[in-house]
Amino acid sequence: YGYAISNVTFSNINYSSSPAINGYLDNSCSSSTCVTEGKSYDLSVSVDNQGTQEGLYAVYIDYNDNGTLNDVDETVFTGSSVPGSGIQTSTTSVTIPKNATESNLLRMRVINDQLYLDGPCINLWTGEAEDYGIYINPEVSISSQPTNANICVGEDANFSIVSTGVTNFQWQEDNGSGFKDISNGEKYSGVTTGNLTIKGTSSGMDSYNYRCVLSNGCDQSLNSNSVNLNLNEVTDKTVSTDGITIEANNSN
Repeated sequence: YGYAISNVTFSNINYSSSPAINGYLDNSCSSSTCVTEGKSYDLSVSVDNQGTQEGLYAVYIDYNDNGTLNDVDETVFTGSSVPGSGIQTSTTSVTIPKNATESNLLRMRVINDQLYLDGPCINLWTGEAEDYGIYINPEVSISSQPTNANICVGEDANFSIVSTGVTNFQWQEDNGSGFKDISNGEKYSGVTTGNLTIKGTSSGMDSYNYRCVLSNGCDQSLNSNSVNLNLNEVTDKTVSTDGITIEANNSN
């Protein structure tokens, strides 16, 4: 009937369909994406108007996952098309609220219909409705950064970070050639947690730098502050003079 949806683009979603097909299409599992709370994303909708009446389109996101799609702030985009204008593309920016339901598959519904559109669950007249899947992940936040380690050669070094919203941790080391991922092994442990331990430091590691890369498992990655491993070389010397023992500690 000429009031279908031709394309929807949002985050990693980019779905095109024939403007000759209308009705309801459920893409919530086959075409989904994840987004981060507090971030803004471009939304693009291409709708068709081959008729003699105005077309109306709207986009809804079920942020609270209650299945209605018409609660406050769940209407994220509305617009209209001129009769007989053909395919029209409109864009907007959508900011994900920080109080939305996280980690569940939420529905984003796109509707384009002829003349009359008053909500997300109407009976379509001559238009089309398409559902897409949205996962919302929390924003990464660091409340306590790691600090420099000042220890003696041979002692264990520990670096810690306190954060929220993190799914993946990865500690990195810069030994003079740039930061590179490190792996758990004889010397390192906790490289994919918030607490890195370096067991039995050696003098060659003096002035190495460390940082942690934190990810929310979606599209946000954040680096912690870079911290330094400062190693002190301690040498004990004993000198006896007239029966008196003198001990001197030299540190580098």
